[in-house]
Amino acid sequence: IPITVSSLTIRELTSADIKDIVYEESIVSQKDSKKTVDYGKTFDEVVASLPSTTQVNDTGGNTHTLGLTWTCADYDGNTNGWYTFVGEYTNLPNTLVNAYLLTAETSVFVRPEISNELKALLARLEALNTAAYTTESVIALESAKTALNSVLAKDYPMQEEVDNAYQALVTAEAGLVVKVDFSALQTAVNSAKSLDLTKYVSEGKFAFRTALKAAEDLLSDYDSA
Repeated sequence: IPITVSSLTIRELTSADIKDIVYEESIVSQKDSKKTVDYGKTFDEVVASLPSTTQVNDTGGNTHTLGLTWTCADYDGNTNGWYTFVGEYTNLPNTLVNAYLLTAETSVFVRPEISNELKALLARLEALNTAAYTTESVIALESAKTALNSVLAKDYPMQEEVDNAYQALVTAEAGLVVKVDFSALQTAVNSAKSLDLTKYVSEGKFAFRTALKAAEDLLSDYDSA
């Protein structure tokens, strides 16, 4: 029985009206899909990158292209992590009813923040002349840098991982040890070893040999470091 409200007629749908119904298993490609976005992306920017349409199958075996209106109540582009975007089907033809109120879903992952300090550190290390530092301290630096790059290369890195790797790299940079230039000492040792000690008194020879031995030991320790 038709019910009239002002000029709008409302009536209960009959089986003849519902010719085709969307099944949950008929949703193509949208269920459980994933997407990664950079830190700082706004809601509108994320939505613009998501599909605006999708295809579904009905009970009659027909394929329909439907519109999608995306929502995500808790999205925060400035917080690293996962967010579920729900797509409501729109532009359904008159013969199609979404009887089970199905929706499309996309899991959006916001990548960690790459701070200006981290960018500056990486740029500084890229230009670093590692030959000016001791081997041990350079190895520690490269190890920390590799660890950071491994975190950044992950599909879904968390902010805490990036922050910890960054702090480790800061520590490694601070721990760089500048190599000592022993070239002048080596020249002096070479010159001293060529001296003819027979021309000098005995008292001075002992002091000379002691100093020369100390210099040679220092150079030896440096070479083996």
